[in-house]
Amino acid sequence: MTDLFTTNFIAEIGVNHNGSYDMAMKLVEAAAKAGAKFAKFQIFDPKSLLSKETELVQYQKRSGEITTQNELLEGLSLTFSEFSRIHEACGDLNIEFLATPFDSNSLNFLVQSLGSSKIKIGSGDLTNLPLIWQAASSGLELILSTGMSNIQEVSHALAVISLAKKKAAETELSAELIVKESQNLDPQVYLESVTLLHCTSSYPAPNVDLNLKSIETLRREFRTRVGYSDHSLGSFATLAAVALGATLIEKHITLDKNLPGPDHSASAEPSEFSDLVSSVRLLEEAMGDGVKACTRSEAETERLARRGLYVEHAVDKGEKVKLSVLRPKSGLDPLFFWDYQNKPSSKRYSKGEIFYG
Repeated sequence: MTDLFTTNFIAEIGVNHNGSYDMAMKLVEAAAKAGAKFAKFQIFDPKSLLSKETELVQYQKRSGEITTQNELLEGLSLTFSEFSRIHEACGDLNIEFLATPFDSNSLNFLVQSLGSSKIKIGSGDLTNLPLIWQAASSGLELILSTGMSNIQEVSHALAVISLAKKKAAETELSAELIVKESQNLDPQVYLESVTLLHCTSSYPAPNVDLNLKSIETLRREFRTRVGYSDHSLGSFATLAAVALGATLIEKHITLDKNLPGPDHSASAEPSEFSDLVSSVRLLEEAMGDGVKACTRSEAETERLARRGLYVEHAVDKGEKVKLSVLRPKSGLDPLFFWDYQNKPSSKRYSKGEIFYG
């Protein structure tokens, strides 16, 4: 039964810890209990991320009197030391630590201090090709979120990863080289090291903008693993994404949707996250293997609801036989009705007898 379960979950804690180590640990515990494979955080230095007066995105304006992203993120960061302790605790709780680095120093911390083999690049940094180059050159497996993007921007990111895998020298990089590589992508170069996440970067994302068919577009265009980063309310979009073939689901998790902070209201509380995982497991079970065949539970119904060939009137050997197609299934399949109807019988049959040819 567990072989059917191919969908992994990222519990996106992000900044929902509100700058509190204790709250971060409670969220990790909740994510592990809910059935997530990954507990994911965002690691950043506001000074390396923002110009001083970067204004708030509309959804970030829920954060009270704060007026700039710099002010907001200063209060939502944890130290490297705290992340080291969280990473260790994740191992004890049997959940994998995952993070999105927003700058070179944060990426180096993940690789050199925590020994991370996998990171996520957020939608906002899909076009931050220097950061993607550094990550790919470090040999990391990358989860690329594609919110706000078009096919060309995704192909440029994959081109940079492909060039890194081919051991191109950084001094060779140019816009011309990246565009050329993006036009001749070979999935075999990046296949094992990339998962693309379809995403709508609105919080919460309105249904009309979810565009879930893009999951199929990304898979067809780039022939790689595809998942879904779900910022919509409820569970229907995640279930639809899994039905469309998404194998990795990211969903924000919070202890309380009413907490102050930019992401809480668009997040799932622990019980909702747990219910989502359970619903996906039921869906995976229902999806099956795609082989069209009579199932074990249908076998008895098939025997009684399907039909076979029966002799309509008593007939001697050599006489023309008249056949009826009746329940239950027995004897010859109705496929052979025209092969024997009104043809000489090979033996004597009584009225109503099962016909075997």
